[in-house]
Amino acid sequence: MIEDLLNEYNIKDDKEREKFIKFANLLYELQKNNKEKFQELTNIINKLYEKKLEKNND
Repeated sequence: MIEDLLNEYNIKDDKEREKFIKFANLLYELQKNNKEKFQELTNIINKLYEKKLEKNND
């Protein structure tokens, strides 16, 4: 699953992988400990990702 995500987000080098995995682990911990904050953060991340996709399509 992690490899699929790394490929989907085009994460190639070790430094990017390390940052992504740390971020994913932090999200997982947040989800376990505070579902409301997790939902708020995932909404923000989704909006940022959508904006990036829109920008790339222009």
